[in-house]
Amino acid sequence: MDPRSIDIYLFLIFSVTVLNVRVNTFSLQTIVTVTREVIMKYDSACVYLLHSQRDEESLYLAQVQKALSNFGAFITTKRFKAVQNKPYWTQHRPLFVAFMRGDETKYELEMLSKANSLVTGRWLLFVDVVMSTQLVFHDVHVPFNSEFMVVRQSAGEDEVSLTEVFRVSPMAPLQEQSAANWSVTRGMRWNLASLHERRNLQGMTLRCVFIPEPPYIAVEKYDGGTPTILFGYTFELIKVLKQRLNFRTKYYIPDPAQYGTRLENGSWNGMVGEVLRQDADIGLNLFMVTNKRFSVIDYFPPIFNTRMIVHIKKPDVESSDYKHVVSEFTVDLWIASLVTFLIYMLLLSFTHYIERCISNEQKLTGYGLNDVWFCTMGIICQKPHHETPKTWPCRIVFITGYLTALVLFIAYAAIFISFLAVRRLNLPFTDFEGFLQDGSYALGVIKNSEREAIFKKADEGLFKEIYVKLIEPYSQKPPKKDKDGLERVCTEENYGYLCTQITLRGLAKTLPCVITEVPEAYFSTTVSMIMQKCSPYKRLLSYHLQEMKRTGILNRIELKIWPKEYKDSSEIIPNPTVSFDTVSIIFAVLFTGVVVSIFIMFAEIVMNKFQRIT
Repeated sequence: MDPRSIDIYLFLIFSVTVLNVRVNTFSLQTIVTVTREVIMKYDSACVYLLHSQRDEESLYLAQVQKALSNFGAFITTKRFKAVQNKPYWTQHRPLFVAFMRGDETKYELEMLSKANSLVTGRWLLFVDVVMSTQLVFHDVHVPFNSEFMVVRQSAGEDEVSLTEVFRVSPMAPLQEQSAANWSVTRGMRWNLASLHERRNLQGMTLRCVFIPEPPYIAVEKYDGGTPTILFGYTFELIKVLKQRLNFRTKYYIPDPAQYGTRLENGSWNGMVGEVLRQDADIGLNLFMVTNKRFSVIDYFPPIFNTRMIVHIKKPDVESSDYKHVVSEFTVDLWIASLVTFLIYMLLLSFTHYIERCISNEQKLTGYGLNDVWFCTMGIICQKPHHETPKTWPCRIVFITGYLTALVLFIAYAAIFISFLAVRRLNLPFTDFEGFLQDGSYALGVIKNSEREAIFKKADEGLFKEIYVKLIEPYSQKPPKKDKDGLERVCTEENYGYLCTQITLRGLAKTLPCVITEVPEAYFSTTVSMIMQKCSPYKRLLSYHLQEMKRTGILNRIELKIWPKEYKDSSEIIPNPTVSFDTVSIIFAVLFTGVVVSIFIMFAEIVMNKFQRIT
């Protein structure tokens, strides 16, 4: 046996002797093997071997540290007190390994529990068989979102069990769930279910605050002022979560019934204030995700990515005017066409003059400079002519003119027909800047909401000016809910309302008029429900909500609450039947032409009589 092997052999003998004295029934091999399996399971980059103040404890921990040092993880020893209030919550959470040594270790765990330090990493506690788990954690609150495993020998020295312990709430009984089993022969066998799948809330009651806001949540029945029967999108969502996670709910409406904004004294009102003060666990309405709210509460994963957009009453369909007659071509194209046909008239008159000279024909055929413009108009309108030119230069001019006019005629007709077929809304403005410049509309927002705060607390600029001119002067009677605001759009003249696209989608069929969006007057936002800051249930609730989204459950709820087929009125193609208003400009041109022709006719009669007299 080489000297190195002898050193390792003596080291193991000494280590086992020390550990048998300090950790009772656990051998060095068992401790090292189980710890290594846990490190591999969770890909732990840092391992802390914890001990109390007694210096002799560091001796056996040094042996464990040396045995684990070749495994690739950072391993060191630490006192229990050094762990308190340390922000170890990172992507690779550390693993804390401790050994139960009676009341002293129990006291250290109680201190860590009071400092809320048991959630900063994963825990592995080796406990002697003779000690009851309930006794060890009698006054220790192991939070629901912690990962704390107790290692016990189950059948002799060759088999141990890893049990996960936690409390749903500080006053709830300790929960124990099997996490894994290890034996010398079979190795480590982990529970197949993931952490989020094997835990539930054990029937506890979560307090849910909300304000009635269709289509998200509304009350169908009250019992002594307490809402008992609810319906809506988020209610259906929370119903599914209740079935998956085994918890009950208690619903109530805050006073005042507001979403919540930060007041000048730094406090928060509305539902955000209720959650911040821990009077409620969950806010059921869909809240805009903002940095200010993020500092005091937490959000569920995003439920909708949508637009907060201005809505107005659907205006009349755009009617025809002179612009639709000339706007088919640009100014440059109109000028180019005019110049082209002026040149064409000169060429037509010149070639026809050459034709008469060659054929010695003295008969006038109406292609002089005074008459050729009428022939050119006929060519532009694709009108045939009764006389065919006899010379090829004149024929080529005719053919070129017809082809040029044909292309321009087709292009003009295509654009004009598209105007008749695709009818547009005559919106008074299309964006926030136009909304402000128009100045005749009021903009409605819910009082003390984040929507109002975006305009009210904006720096000098467009949003601030909109608040001063279009929101604040009309804030004496603000809408209390989205439905009230959208109904006011229908009943009041020149009233715009700011809400999300999904809100209008859910309420469109209940409104007394058709409402449309102002296409560029919006800002993008994300909405979701809220919960307490650093809630112990955040990871579990977030995981299951994401699973519901991934598996299509949220889509099913959406189809149940919102209409199956819905389009914004600005996207709906109206009935393509052409009305008189649409082509009124054409009749106006015809009538003008008739009047002008009659006037010219009378002018010619007068001139002819005058010439006869003279």
